[in-house]
Amino acid sequence: MRRQSGKIFRLGRHNLLDRDMIHGHSLQVADIDGDGNLDIFTAEMAKWTESSKTPDNPNATAWIFYGDGKGNFAKQFFHRHWFS
Repeated sequence: MRRQSGKIFRLGRHNLLDRDMIHGHSLQVADIDGDGNLDIFTAEMAKWTESSKTPDNPNATAWIFYGDGKGNFAKQFFHRHWFS
């Protein structure tokens, strides 16, 4: 919910990834592209077992979601497949 001018507005739910995030570790909300709208950066961990020689999640991905200020986001893959 968000309060604006004494009124309460309910914000809708968004499924931005269209899949489950595997061992997510980063989340930043900021105006990344400088357009005045909030954007989202998030990423998965590729390796969470130090003793393992190979990544636990070789398809780990990082995303940026560019917001339009109206609750819509455009997904861009920032980095994918850290160990390929």
